[in-house]
Amino acid sequence: FLFLEMCSGGELFERVSDGGQLSERAARPIAKGIAEALRHCLSRGVVHRNVGLENVMLSAEDPSAIKLIDFGLACTPVLQYDCVGSTSYMAPELFFASEGYHAPPVDCWAYGVLVFSLLAGFFPFEEAKASDWRFAKLAQSVDSGIGPCDAIYRMHNRSCPFSPAAREFCDALLVIDANARATIEQCLEHPWLS
Repeated sequence: FLFLEMCSGGELFERVSDGGQLSERAARPIAKGIAEALRHCLSRGVVHRNVGLENVMLSAEDPSAIKLIDFGLACTPVLQYDCVGSTSYMAPELFFASEGYHAPPVDCWAYGVLVFSLLAGFFPFEEAKASDWRFAKLAQSVDSGIGPCDAIYRMHNRSCPFSPAAREFCDALLVIDANARATIEQCLEHPWLS
């Protein structure tokens, strides 16, 4: 016999695909719960490496309860050399995995894509590599001093509707340079989550 916890609220992906973007007020507790789950994992020496809307389960009985699932690609926070994860959430450094990368920033990038998708109702790009024109345009815009959220929305000829705090939060996670990317600890201290 195998006894498993039931997450009657379904996947977070279903909530976004069925209802579209979430308001900042609705997205904030979910984003905070995921950040706390990632901090807990890291405190136990585990990096998830497959963070995404599909791997967050919800509870119908307790809307504030979130469950991070699918630890099949998890590892310890040491230098890694394998390219893993779901394409839309993969950090840029994963596409050069043979050169080695540190795993915790990979979770932070994926978390940034997840939060952006919650607030926007769409993914920022398909792959974080130069062959994806949206990512290439993002990199070019960031190099010219435009923040990631503004750059992504400009590709759609729209202005970013996020509050300044939410924009700052996502911008700090969607940093191409893994060494300059916000950490989960910094996210939990950010005013947007408090």
